Amino acid sequence: MLSHLRFAGLSLLLCSGLLSPAEASKPLAPATPWQSEWTPTTCRLARGFGDPKAPDLLLIERFGPSDRFQLVVLSPQVRSYKQGTPLQLRFGAGPLTRVANAIPGNPKAVSSIFISSTSLAPRDPNPSSDDERRVARVTPELEAAVTSVELKWPNRSLVFQTGPLDKAFAALRACTDDLVKTWGLDPVQQAALSRRPMPRTPPLGWLTPLDYPAGMLSAGKQAMVNFRLMVDEEGKPTACDVQRSYNDKLFDQVACSTLMRRARFEPALDAQGAPVPSYYLNTITWIMEP
Repeated sequence: MLSHLRFAGLSLLLCSGLLSPAEASKPLAPATPWQSEWTPTTCRLARGFGDPKAPDLLLIERFGPSDRFQLVVLSPQVRSYKQGTPLQLRFGAGPLTRVANAIPGNPKAVSSIFISSTSLAPRDPNPSSDDERRVARVTPELEAAVTSVELKWPNRSLVFQTGPLDKAFAALRACTDDLVKTWGLDPVQQAALSRRPMPRTPPLGWLTPLDYPAGMLSAGKQAMVNFRLMVDEEGKPTACDVQRSYNDKLFDQVACSTLMRRARFEPALDAQGAPVPSYYLNTITWIMEP
């Protein structure tokens, strides 16, 4: 499962009201081809848009097989975006949808926005309890139909003219299958599971505000931690890995040590219903209340 957590006491970045009319901006044409990056924890696609000498960057990241992905924008044009500002996202000709899980990056480095979990498919208006089923399945036809990515917040709109995304996402799927192999698992078996690892207790209870690293809180530091738990056939985590680290390592250490102690699962079941080892993916956002 690939979903997104915000733990109790941390800001949900939920805002009410409608967005103001956005400032018109010229859509950004591609300045570079898609570039792929593979690590033992992450599959990433990156492409530059606009000025070839100083392109705006669009990153698409996956940490395992899923229709969902992390979207990252690195551009001086997002400098005006602040934490908690209402943000909308549109893929191709689809609807503008409100984003609740967007975090601005460090403005002292490169102005950026991180959207930790999204999908090309619209959300199901009648979702099940499984986060993976809250959106329609993403098909190659849908990927080919998406030719742009738009971010919109008050008085600003940023559009990337990506072109059809089917080939880029096909490469991403091949990469995540390879990731599963490096974890010692069979991607074919994992794709055919009759049940993925199911938390025995609500994940929102695994960490609390008291777990916020004290030194980081006093320093005003926030973080996003994409993690993977390896789960054995008894439902016990055997390892915790941070998929990509953007922040002080203390956040990563506290997240993994706490999750290993508290997270427990009903084990994954193979196609025949037998317990098998598997994995669980999720994201923690450490955000101070405004």
